[in-house]
Amino acid sequence: MGIHEAACLVFLGAAGWRDWKTREVSGRLLAAAAILGCVLRLRMRLHGCEGDGFWAAGLLPGFLLLALGRGTKEAIGYGDGLAVITAGIYLGLWDTLETILLGLVLASLWAACLMAGRKKGRKDRIPFLPFLFFGLAGRLLYKIGAA
Repeated sequence: MGIHEAACLVFLGAAGWRDWKTREVSGRLLAAAAILGCVLRLRMRLHGCEGDGFWAAGLLPGFLLLALGRGTKEAIGYGDGLAVITAGIYLGLWDTLETILLGLVLASLWAACLMAGRKKGRKDRIPFLPFLFFGLAGRLLYKIGAA
């Protein structure tokens, strides 16, 4: 696990906890995490260990979520889109997409369990960032186990 992934895991853990407890995403936390991510990327670039140089494509899934949020009258929260943009700074395109996919699977399973237990209905909302955190944690555990 590299520094980008570790920093992103800490960010998503803190943001996910707040999202779970308050149903809000902290703008200050997002801004601080985004600035730290940009500083880490700049530092790597200055030291010549940037990788594929295509990390900025990792922002695209977050912008797509923002557009979907706007198109669905914020059925997908803007905070979720901004958090995915921030995660994209750290992870790049493919790792961000894998994290989102695993997060969506976990959120879907959780929602199905809640609906089966009649604790939530089809139109109720659940926070997404905790599942994004567990999606990234699952990816990293798999990556460590496969190494």
